[in-house]
Amino acid sequence: MHQLLFTIYRGSPFHALKDAGFYQERPWLTGHTPNGYWQGPTGRMHAIAAVRWLIEDQLRLTMDEIPIKVRFRDFKEHGLPTMIKSVFSGSPFLAIDAAYPGQFERWQFASVGNGYWTGENGLQHAKEAMDWLIHERLNIPVHEIPGLIGEEILKKHGLVGMLTQLFNRSVTKALDVLYPGQFTTHD
Repeated sequence: MHQLLFTIYRGSPFHALKDAGFYQERPWLTGHTPNGYWQGPTGRMHAIAAVRWLIEDQLRLTMDEIPIKVRFRDFKEHGLPTMIKSVFSGSPFLAIDAAYPGQFERWQFASVGNGYWTGENGLQHAKEAMDWLIHERLNIPVHEIPGLIGEEILKKHGLVGMLTQLFNRSVTKALDVLYPGQFTTHD
């Protein structure tokens, strides 16, 4: 039987079951995906479908909840650790961005990766994040910024890591990347 499985189905129980009509639409649920399932363009399509299944069917998250709640452990707990590691380098952001292109920014997620908030690139990321928060997300008029933007708002929108790592928890310094010297807050 083993020789038959190896000869006809290249040693893959998955292919044998599929041929027999027992195709598992989500093979990661069995704990074993076929060899190469996550590789190449087709593998990426499988991965995107798996991410959407996780977010929409299993976690049942709204779009606003996704960056706040999705963690690597969610992929692991739902049988997808190999997929996120091999297809998306272990990054929940990259996985979500593939499934929902352009819907989120990296800084909205709890973990942005080592070095994201450091150096000149870190300052540029911070400027983009603050601009997004103030003008796109919250649509705050400039004159209302000091009274409305504080540590709690930054935390609520996933920017506490930026505030801590780049600005030593100073909201004034964070605002300075967009409006140099224009505001002082009660840090």
